[in-house]
Amino acid sequence: MSIPAYTVLIVGTLWSAWKMRGRPELRERFLGTLLIAFGATIVAVGGSAFAAAGDLFLFALMLSIGVTVMFVGFLRASRQRKPLPAPVQTS
Repeated sequence: MSIPAYTVLIVGTLWSAWKMRGRPELRERFLGTLLIAFGATIVAVGGSAFAAAGDLFLFALMLSIGVTVMFVGFLRASRQRKPLPAPVQTS
């Protein structure tokens, strides 16, 4: 049941990252977006596999790792870009 939602998440995330590629001012957001997609993949694939196998410890571990990766991606994507210093004018 979660495959369509996961597909929408991954396609949307990758489309968003594709639109940001090559733009230096969006580099942190680009990398953060990819980390969010990677974390969701860890939760979807790893968590589901261990849940189906009945291994609750590894299921919980994969969820924890996936959520941590997504959170790091969120922090990176929402990081404020430092403005470049103004050029010094000489007269």
